Amino acid sequence: MANAMIINDRNEVLQRIQCLSESDDCSYVKSINISNQYIDYELLPHIDEILSKCINVNDLTFNNCHFDNLLGIDSIDFSFLGNLSLRKIAIINCEIDDKAMGEILRNLNGYTVREIDFSNNKLGADKELFDKLMSGYFNGGKFAIKAPNLSGNPALTNNLETITDLDESTNNSARSSQNKESF
Repeated sequence: MANAMIINDRNEVLQRIQCLSESDDCSYVKSINISNQYIDYELLPHIDEILSKCINVNDLTFNNCHFDNLLGIDSIDFSFLGNLSLRKIAIINCEIDDKAMGEILRNLNGYTVREIDFSNNKLGADKELFDKLMSGYFNGGKFAIKAPNLSGNPALTNNLETITDLDESTNNSARSSQNKESF
């Protein structure tokens, strides 16, 4: 059996649910890739059901998906992400904004996630919120990783240099403190 589930069609999501309800075992699935979907309130519960049955999923990718009402995200419930032991999540080419990124990060399990990819979205337009999210979740925050992959976000082109500078200054401060303590 293959250990990846690739979903490229809305009907395929519904078919997968039917198959899973007939055979409760999909523990062999380690990776789920959902591509080219319009994810709305009708489809999201079905995706949630797939994820709740595939308990050993380590890698979840949404590629080129559009989340209904995402740009005014008061809305989409990403709490299903907290139930998974994901090691990697990628939400790429999905046009998510800073508010959506915050909602997604809030729901992820900080103990298991080791890689986050938010490339090619619309992050960084709200610089104040973006900076707050970066400092609250990374580099000593909720996640044990320095930063997510943020490449291809047009508003971040200049900001990525700032993030790199912050990482270097944080590391230099830590080294300086260690050197002072060793004397």
